Amino acid sequence: MAPRFIETKLLHEISPGRILSLGFGDIAQSEADMVCVSAYAERGFTRRSAVGAVSERIGYGTLERRWCRVEGPASHCELVEVEYAAGAGFRYVLMINMGEPLRDREQRQQSVSNNLKVGLQSAVSKINSVGRPLQLDVSAMGVQFGHVDRHKSFDLLSEWALALFDSCPMVSHVRLVAYDLDTFVDFFEALHRLKKLPQTSMALSGPINTSDYRDFKPDLDVAVNAMNTNNAKQVLVICRTVVEGVVRRMVQARLQRAASTLFGDTNELRDKGVIPSFIHSYLHTCRVVGNFANHTNFAPSAKDAQAVMFLTLRIVEWYLETF
Repeated sequence: MAPRFIETKLLHEISPGRILSLGFGDIAQSEADMVCVSAYAERGFTRRSAVGAVSERIGYGTLERRWCRVEGPASHCELVEVEYAAGAGFRYVLMINMGEPLRDREQRQQSVSNNLKVGLQSAVSKINSVGRPLQLDVSAMGVQFGHVDRHKSFDLLSEWALALFDSCPMVSHVRLVAYDLDTFVDFFEALHRLKKLPQTSMALSGPINTSDYRDFKPDLDVAVNAMNTNNAKQVLVICRTVVEGVVRRMVQARLQRAASTLFGDTNELRDKGVIPSFIHSYLHTCRVVGNFANHTNFAPSAKDAQAVMFLTLRIVEWYLETF
């Protein structure tokens, strides 16, 4: 069974502050700004599907009612703002129209595949219409109920996710989310088939000199020691503490108030121009992955620890240089 929360397992820095990653978990538990799922044009969502799970999270029927108001084939995708309903971490749901569920399997494969391509192309303008920095979580599309060839589907989604960084300047983080091991492996292989993807994932290339990080040194010493002793969970907890300290200082200095929640404070710092989009993206990743470390069903890997340590050091370096 897949974990309840999304575990970020692999990160690629496409350009400074812009990350393409791979996650494992339930997209309905996303804390990204937007989740991207697919749905048939017919009335009623399959509850075992990603769109069904997301719909249940925000109040079943919310998406369904909006989806049913779309008449004819003109709408290849629909963007719904959910205002963080029912405690959901995401604010927007982007639904890609898979068309009608044809009876013939071969015809259905071709129809769904074509509709996904058109829907994903149409989604670019919807994403840009939001007009604010975004992180996206993207589910597998078309393979379970659309019977689309898995190889083609995951290549399509991976290529689209990478291309978003060129076509959507406000997108800072795109994460492909797998709910089961087979899908995770398929996404992983699809990412490594991408010709334009950096061949190395985010990693620490050498020993860390913590004396360069001033009063953050004590906590970073603990994190480095935990990483050297393969205590990935402690690394994530300490790194979250470090970035929370950075945010707290900026809130007090620039917003002239006491810190509140890490989620809300980080967004306000971004909205008021205190932090650039790439630092907001790094903070978001460290916060979310750090939260996972407090849940007993999450067993972080050494790669999780290394990636979050990498981002934490980037955040602290930027803070010390800027403030």
